[in-house]
Amino acid sequence: LNSEYHASLSSLVKGIISSITSSCSCSAGGVVSSSVTFSDLMTFSSETVSPLYEKEDLKKFIEDGKTVLFTGNSFEILGKSIDGKPALEILDFETEHTEKRETPDVICTSDKLKNKVVGFINTMSIIKNNNQPFFKIEWNSESNKVDEKEGIVYKNLIGTHLIGPLLIRNPEILKMIIEKICKLKDENFKYSEIEYEDEQKGYELVTKLNDEGKF
Repeated sequence: LNSEYHASLSSLVKGIISSITSSCSCSAGGVVSSSVTFSDLMTFSSETVSPLYEKEDLKKFIEDGKTVLFTGNSFEILGKSIDGKPALEILDFETEHTEKRETPDVICTSDKLKNKVVGFINTMSIIKNNNQPFFKIEWNSESNKVDEKEGIVYKNLIGTHLIGPLLIRNPEILKMIIEKICKLKDENFKYSEIEYEDEQKGYELVTKLNDEGKF
């Protein structure tokens, strides 16, 4: 998939989340992908879409339990440092860049999800001192390294190197994000089942091929 396609998907996902939070009449969530910079981080509300430029604003947004999804390398800015240089210091991990770029397909598990997660990683980063991982890598197409920590989770913040694109390839995560956002407005919110038929077929094909050793 080319970068133009990824950019279009990123805009689509941000639009979906914006529409959801607007219908809930609340400032409840945001999406950050590796195709945007920190200054592009958006908080969605019913009245306006305004950028969060200040560290303390972002920190408060996260501490208040608002839903934020960081994909690609964007979540690295939240840690203590990147290559020894200070980052935002909102969370306690550190990032170090490597000389080798890794571009594997991966299959992960999470104790917060019922199903396995499929995705693609494109990174030259190592996350250290990560005590709040979101995933555990079960299968890596480029190496035998398994049981590795992947991503971060803190309150309703999720950060992951998985792109692929994450939400379209994993309907369960999409549903989880929508529920998190809407329940901030209404604790009794109940998710109306939506048939993600094509997405579910794609997910099942990948996991089936992996089980058969063909992926």
